[in-house]
Amino acid sequence: MRRPAIEAPTAVAASFREGRTVVVSVAGSDHELTAGDLLVSIAPLEGYGLEREGSHAVALELALDDELIRAGLAREIVHAIQQVRRGEGLEITDRIDLVLGGDAPLLQAAREHQDYVAGETLALRIAFEEREDWTATVSIDGFILSIWLRRAQP
Repeated sequence: MRRPAIEAPTAVAASFREGRTVVVSVAGSDHELTAGDLLVSIAPLEGYGLEREGSHAVALELALDDELIRAGLAREIVHAIQQVRRGEGLEITDRIDLVLGGDAPLLQAAREHQDYVAGETLALRIAFEEREDWTATVSIDGFILSIWLRRAQP
């Protein structure tokens, strides 16, 4: 594996900003460099995204683990339930009873994030079961989610 001659490019860039020179050793010989002798650039490692503004840069890992995927699915589930609520003419403040059915990945995400789903949709009760009279069936990331809801009785 080829190693760069300069191991700490951010320190080199800081030195150049302060008007100092940097000494690098290449093949046993020392070389003094000024800002005009070198181009300092930042490139992301594989699997990372990089955003840069001026002398600041932020790298973010782009890989999604299963936990993040389920959290994203839970947000999509909430969005779908909210759309069904609107379609049923419910008020934004109405509490609901909610039943979810469908494909396992969505149900797993809803169970794992049940408090979040309930809080965002104002569901007093959430059940996971099969019904014949679904209010709506939607597709989320290629998975099927069946939703049954009604205004909760006080």
